[in-house]
Amino acid sequence: MTRLALFVLILSLAACGRDAGPDFTPVDPPSPPGDAVHVQPIGDEGQVELVVGQTLALEMRSHFEWREAAAPTLLRRDDILWGPADRAGQDPGTTGNTSWQVFVYRAREPGEETLTLVEARPWEPEQIIDRYVLTVRIRADGDTPGR
Repeated sequence: MTRLALFVLILSLAACGRDAGPDFTPVDPPSPPGDAVHVQPIGDEGQVELVVGQTLALEMRSHFEWREAAAPTLLRRDDILWGPADRAGQDPGTTGNTSWQVFVYRAREPGEETLTLVEARPWEPEQIIDRYVLTVRIRADGDTPGR
């Protein structure tokens, strides 16, 4: 067997043992400790009802970064959790993957608030790529829902 043929054979065998490509199987978003109302946007707007003291986990999926268009007044942001949105993002050295950004809020007082999040590239924050608007209704513990 010539050296070239041997080299090609070794390369072929080595390639057989490698993955065909990244694994884009979805991964659940990171979750805040304790009980929370979880919201994953469908479309560009939604609504949720909370009780004062309840936690909201707003689970945003992105290639870039989400941020609040304005600071909420009836909600207190407790945290922003980050994590990969698929298994490929868990592999070290991979770039450009989709990630989760979970905004964790605590309902502070009763009322209704519009929470607007915008998505942009970190290096072009003024170029809005996407927008999500969530209407949040907060009631005092013991109030009847829908009132």
